[in-house]
Amino acid sequence: MCSECGFYPCHPSCPNAEEEIYTCAVCEDEILAGRYAVVGDEYICDDCLFDMNGEDLAERLGIMETI
Repeated sequence: MCSECGFYPCHPSCPNAEEEIYTCAVCEDEILAGRYAVVGDEYICDDCLFDMNGEDLAERLGIMETI
C-alpha cells in the first residue's frame, strides 16, 4: 500500500503512480483518473462499478456462477 495515497496500486492522481493507463474491463474505456476498483487482475471504472448489480459484481469476483 502506498504511503502517499493509501492505495495499491497507486491511485492515478498519486505522485507515486506509474504512468500506466488502465482500461476498464467492462466498458473498455481508459481510466485516466478518478476512482476505480481492482477485481482480480481487472480494473473497473467507478461508472461501471456503480452501474453493476450485486449479481454482476459477485460473478466478476468469482463467488457466483451464472447458470
